Amino acid sequence: MRGLLGFLLSVVLAAPIAAADEWSVDASPTADFTRFKTFTLGGTRVESGRPELDNDLFVKQVQAAIRSTLAARGLAETAAQGDLAVSVVITGEDVSTTGRGVSIAGPRGSGRISTGPVSVRYAAATLVIDLKAAGADAFVWRGVYRDEESTGSKLVAKLPSDAQKLLKEYPPSRPR
Repeated sequence: MRGLLGFLLSVVLAAPIAAADEWSVDASPTADFTRFKTFTLGGTRVESGRPELDNDLFVKQVQAAIRSTLAARGLAETAAQGDLAVSVVITGEDVSTTGRGVSIAGPRGSGRISTGPVSVRYAAATLVIDLKAAGADAFVWRGVYRDEESTGSKLVAKLPSDAQKLLKEYPPSRPR
């Protein structure tokens, strides 16, 4: 009985974290993306007290993922001012909330047993990638990815691939 209760409790606690990734991409409807051939990767700003996120090795992993994905999308990196300036912001936070416990059938004839409220803790981060055309005041493309994982180390492992997921939507497809 305890094994079943433990299993059900772990499923309930993992459910909000497993389905938590969400992302969006927005692009300027007037930008001519065929004219962009090069990019310059600017600084990556990390706004988090989590030591896993606020370290140079992690930032380099995210930047490497961005570089390789943009190169695969047909853009070449340049040290001079590229056609696109890429800026990255990563924010992170610890989340502590209360989740609903589980209710299961008790021993024969005793009704239902509830675990009551359960403390739920997880790490969350938001990754924002902006592409700005050279000489323009506004961004032509923005991708935002929000990821929630059970630990900060899992978050660090996932964010580089999250950056790749966003940039696979560059250039935007034209509406038909």
